[in-house]
Amino acid sequence: MSNKIAVVGGINTDISGTSYDALRERDSNPGKVSISPGGVGRNIAENLALLGFEVELICALGSDEFALMHERFCQKRHIGLKYAVRVPGRRSDIYICVNEPSGEMRLAVSDTESCSLVTPEYLARCMDFINCCDICVLDANISRESIEFLASYASVPLFLDPVSAAKAAKAGDFIGSFHTVKPNRVEAGMLSGADTSTEEGLFAAADSLLSKGVRRVFISLGEEGILYADSSNRGKAPPVPGKVVNTTGAGDAATAALAWGWIKGLSISECAKAACRASALALECESAVNGMMSEEAIHPGSF
Repeated sequence: MSNKIAVVGGINTDISGTSYDALRERDSNPGKVSISPGGVGRNIAENLALLGFEVELICALGSDEFALMHERFCQKRHIGLKYAVRVPGRRSDIYICVNEPSGEMRLAVSDTESCSLVTPEYLARCMDFINCCDICVLDANISRESIEFLASYASVPLFLDPVSAAKAAKAGDFIGSFHTVKPNRVEAGMLSGADTSTEEGLFAAADSLLSKGVRRVFISLGEEGILYADSSNRGKAPPVPGKVVNTTGAGDAATAALAWGWIKGLSISECAKAACRASALALECESAVNGMMSEEAIHPGSF
């Protein structure tokens, strides 16, 4: 393999506020505010770079100070932006979240309109590069048309992070084109039509996705770990205990770990365990990506 991964998706600035005490609505809450690079695609790309891959991020960049921050940080982490859409005069996308003292997100607003600029026409100019990579990881922030284009023309395995139930719906009609999907409970129900309120329903959702052509299904269950299934294996990987500082980025770290595990030849159960460890690492960090991410930190044999 080439050790090269293409990531297609969102890049934005994360503005995260964590209250010191229980949040009071319609009031100013004393707390800590942090600003850092974010975006599902960008977070996945950074985690993969920390895991030792050559990563190219295909996204849309504005031309403001936040965009310069992204460029400097990607250069520092060795994340390529050669195929990024450059948009003069456009501000960067922004994600704002407000967290409980525990780090659990209470509410958020996501402004990711720039993702619409990653069009099928633009992706067509990137396909030779994408198809030379080991895999392509994409998030559902890009348009339905762009997801369908990649599903139709990518010759390498596609890994999908659905992002949210509403955005996961964009991939519903061609979900079978993806090698690996990592929905949460709600997204799995939307993609499969199954009632995912029970463990039996979760496995039914996984079976439905497998029957449509998906090769590996990982359903994130938050504090309950990750449920996994392929054509011959199924089970649940338990969560890895740890301190929760910020929940933003935990799912993105898990997606990166799943890509890493598959490329490294790990079994599906080992991939699920690595994803749980990667999520735990992300939860322990104020920013969306923990700089301590490494192969040693998430390999199933290391814990």
